[in-house]
Amino acid sequence: MRRVPVVVLAGGVGERIKVLTRGRPKTLLNLVGRYLVEYVLDSMAELGLSNVYVVVGDPKDFEEVAVKYGRRLRIELIQQRKPGIEGAVASVRDAVSGDFMLVYGDVVAPVDMYRELVDLLTEGEYGAVLVPEEEVEQYTIARMRDSTTVEEFSEGAEAPGAVGYYAVGGAYLLPKDFVDYVEAYGGFTEALNATNRRYRLRPCIWSGWWVDVEYPWDLLRATLYVLHKLDRAVVSSSARVANTSIVEGAVIVDENAEVDHYAVIKGPAYIGRNCYIGTHTLIRSYVSLEGDNVVGSYSEVVWSSIQRGATIGSRSYIGFSVVGESSTVEPGVVTLNVVPERVKVSRPIRMEKRGREYVKVGAIIGSGARVKAYTVLKPCEVVE
Repeated sequence: MRRVPVVVLAGGVGERIKVLTRGRPKTLLNLVGRYLVEYVLDSMAELGLSNVYVVVGDPKDFEEVAVKYGRRLRIELIQQRKPGIEGAVASVRDAVSGDFMLVYGDVVAPVDMYRELVDLLTEGEYGAVLVPEEEVEQYTIARMRDSTTVEEFSEGAEAPGAVGYYAVGGAYLLPKDFVDYVEAYGGFTEALNATNRRYRLRPCIWSGWWVDVEYPWDLLRATLYVLHKLDRAVVSSSARVANTSIVEGAVIVDENAEVDHYAVIKGPAYIGRNCYIGTHTLIRSYVSLEGDNVVGSYSEVVWSSIQRGATIGSRSYIGFSVVGESSTVEPGVVTLNVVPERVKVSRPIRMEKRGREYVKVGAIIGSGARVKAYTVLKPCEVVE
């Protein structure tokens, strides 16, 4: 098998999710106790691709990650000097001397998504991971000529309502020439098409789950998939779980977390390090408390991503919501989460009940924001 380096694009702050990132890289958002970029790095390590270049805005932001993975991967942090994905690719010109894998650091997917791409290493071919999606407007997309040939790459926003297209899954096996094409043509998609015309990129179709974290509620979908893989309860020896509380199903209670009397946690769920769950509180399925969180007594939280350091006051209801880092939800706050039919949501979370389909998105509470006591937040409401 050819040994190729991996280039991980990890520097972008994410325009559509900046209420949560506040100028920090999107790939450093938390997901079930890890940064988003760590899911990509874990996959590369499992596949035996150990030479990894991580393109970042400020290397200091990723020093912790580089140290953590230093025993499994040979990681080099490369600072991005020019904006956009084109600038990120141009940053590796001196580092990459031949073929390379290019992956997005904000895509969460099982390691199997990358396997067919890696198999091309033994065949001397190049390729791209393609994913069948109903709504492709927000992705780079590919039109197929047949089952083995990509006709053309384009941006989904340029082909609204496109039928028969695949979303590009954020992973490619590319020749060195690709870096030249990006600079020559001035655009990432144009470079893909130039590469495809010369080398015929093999479509690697992936029909399993994957999440390209572009919108805040994409974190909810990613949380569901990651937690769904849990098959047992794990309670840290340093955690304190009251004997009158109930921990039911696949639940991780991490180091130094405390679950107070009569609290109920129904998995799958993740209770991160140093979290405190107040008395008589209910934590329901697909909740991830990322660490250093407080959930006050008599509250209920369901299918939500609570970023590190966020506090939820007592007697609150937080459902289908994303709560940003170091934010404060004062007591008695309620999030409504059934989106009216007249409101269009990109990449919606659809649920069916009694034969009727609903779109559910709660509130998006920004990093460092404060929600006043007894506020009722509407579906999709953003608090900055």
